[in-house]
Amino acid sequence: MSSSPAQTISRRIPKAIQVPLRNYATVIGEVVWASNYAHGAFEILFSHVATPEDYQRGRAIWHTATSDSGQLKMLRAAADASEQLSERMQERILWAIDRALKLGELRNDAVHSSTIVLVENGKAKIAPSDIGTKPSRSEKLRRDDDLKKKFRAVKGDLLQIGQYVHSLWPHVAGFDALPPLPRKPQLRSLPKQTDRKVTRVHAK
Repeated sequence: MSSSPAQTISRRIPKAIQVPLRNYATVIGEVVWASNYAHGAFEILFSHVATPEDYQRGRAIWHTATSDSGQLKMLRAAADASEQLSERMQERILWAIDRALKLGELRNDAVHSSTIVLVENGKAKIAPSDIGTKPSRSEKLRRDDDLKKKFRAVKGDLLQIGQYVHSLWPHVAGFDALPPLPRKPQLRSLPKQTDRKVTRVHAK
């Protein structure tokens, strides 16, 4: 009796879910791109704050941290300790770091969440899956009816933070003939917060 030939495991996304899955994947990819864009701006800023005399040394120090949040916390420590920054600039930098850390958590929600495709009334919808997702993250994502809308807002906020930080570092670096600093962006994926007040403490 001959045995049946072994089946070949497909490399293709099932046709029935290709369109909704690719639309969702596009949004997640844009979140990742925007996050990397913003983080690059923070790298430049760190070098001008921490090692203004040696830009490349600052970049080398930046890359010793093993996570994005660790790098941002290094920048926060450098900005807190700096006596070269004006109080206004220090407050702007600390504000941007605080928002970037929170946006990083939302980016992780996008990247590290497993999803399924649900079909309701003939319409396909992406939904978080309990399998493959940390329970606390899955529970959080279930509070949102539209994950694509949620993560589009995160993408837009990351782009705004990136552009905002790119406007800061030339002023920190001391470039001439710069335009006025822009207003802080109104981020849509984070709750409004009271800005941190900067108080300098000088050693005697």
